Amino acid sequence: MGSPRTLRQTSIRVSARARGALESVARARGVSRERATRELLDAHVLDQSSRPPQKRLSHISTVLHYPPAPPGRTPDGRVRLPVRLDPEVARRAASMSLFLPGQAPRAFDSYSARPLTDAVLTAIARAHPFVDEGLDGLPPLLTHREAQGLWRLTVAATLTNAEQQVVLGRPRSDPTAVILRTGQIAWHDTWRFTAALHLARGLLADGNSSGGRRLLWEQGADFEKLRRDLELTVDLDHRLLSGLEPSSRDLQGRGGAAVWRAERALALGLLTNWMTTAGSPPLTVDPPGWELPTPADWHGRVIDEAATPSPQELADVGANRVLRLTSGGRHVLWPYTADGQPVRGFDALLAGAGKISAAEFVELVLVQTKDTGRHPRVPAATAWELGFVSSVERDDIIAEAQANNDREVSRVLAGNLRSSRVEDDLRAAAHDHVRFAKIARGAQLPCFIVQPTWTWYVDSVREAMASGASTEQLRWLGHEMRSLQRRALEESMRYAGSQAYWLGQADLHDEV
Repeated sequence: MGSPRTLRQTSIRVSARARGALESVARARGVSRERATRELLDAHVLDQSSRPPQKRLSHISTVLHYPPAPPGRTPDGRVRLPVRLDPEVARRAASMSLFLPGQAPRAFDSYSARPLTDAVLTAIARAHPFVDEGLDGLPPLLTHREAQGLWRLTVAATLTNAEQQVVLGRPRSDPTAVILRTGQIAWHDTWRFTAALHLARGLLADGNSSGGRRLLWEQGADFEKLRRDLELTVDLDHRLLSGLEPSSRDLQGRGGAAVWRAERALALGLLTNWMTTAGSPPLTVDPPGWELPTPADWHGRVIDEAATPSPQELADVGANRVLRLTSGGRHVLWPYTADGQPVRGFDALLAGAGKISAAEFVELVLVQTKDTGRHPRVPAATAWELGFVSSVERDDIIAEAQANNDREVSRVLAGNLRSSRVEDDLRAAAHDHVRFAKIARGAQLPCFIVQPTWTWYVDSVREAMASGASTEQLRWLGHEMRSLQRRALEESMRYAGSQAYWLGQADLHDEV
């Protein structure tokens, strides 16, 4: 007799119809609703794992991110379904759920894929088919290939000006255009899923389901013709978009950010190729436009696809003493010193950076700190622990910040505080500078609180490593540089999004 399963409490949000379908299954089986959920999920995992990825199933509500998020924090009609699940079964079920381009397991609003919710809804619909209110007439389940096809058509029908500049204004073979049309990069919004619902009704509703599903599955010449027609649509005048109202919000910035992400993916690919090509000149990674030098004293070992790294090289990779980058059938192990040893401290730096792609870590190591916006700022207590400052210097830094913040609190309290309630709240928080600043900004009062930090004037990570920084210092630097890198990239993408509002419609390329 096997050991009892370990169960973990969780909850998901489902529609009333989904819960009703689950309760029908539970009654028919003579088990509790929770037991029925586990049985259905077990069967779902078994079936999904037996299918090729494109033939795995997803519920139509997940495909369309339905119901749409209501304005504000008002209820959307879904109810919480508490359930205890085997953590491993839940993990496997979620891993085989649908992820549309641009979605992630945990993300904001419509960028979230809801993988466990999708798994449970799909598991229920396998045993008791249902669709949510508002989706009547649509098939309860789609294959992942069909869902991806519907999403490709949705993207085509809702291109912003920035995306049109690339997709319609450049050759179809342009790398950025290819990524935007077929890659894993896309922007999301409730309105875009509303457009997807219009397309689904036109292609998959009663009477059209078999032909529409065949179109979405085959994605052949007819699919490409429809996609091109949708890309060229002006003012949503395509028959499949009949009745779709334009978005009440300006979404041009999201399209500009999507183009940035596509170009960023290409730039990282070029960086990897640069690393696997001996004797390459300095490289500009654009976006965001950072120039990376070729480190003369660090070397990469290029290994052809047919070759096998030595046991020592494999050990170096496994211990994170060097990186392994792959491009075009070639591998490079990097960095080694001139005498063939891994660079001291590289593993500590990588540990501090956390989860990061190999290409972005190379960028982090080689970029000039000034290009990320500022030099690293070490909290005073940490600077003392890492040996950058003495205890006296630490205390002086803290005292100076305290004095500056006290002056800022006095300045704010001496100004126009808008209301007696705001004044009372501010005076009560006068000795908690962080809370004081939060209250002030919430009342739209300028307030600038500084943290006690010591600035590490280092030009690059490589310089810190060459100057003999300790393991602990390098681990901290890896973490901080990753934060600075992310912040700089987010600012670059945000700028690209803001510039997109000024773009007009694309001039069509000759191939269109």
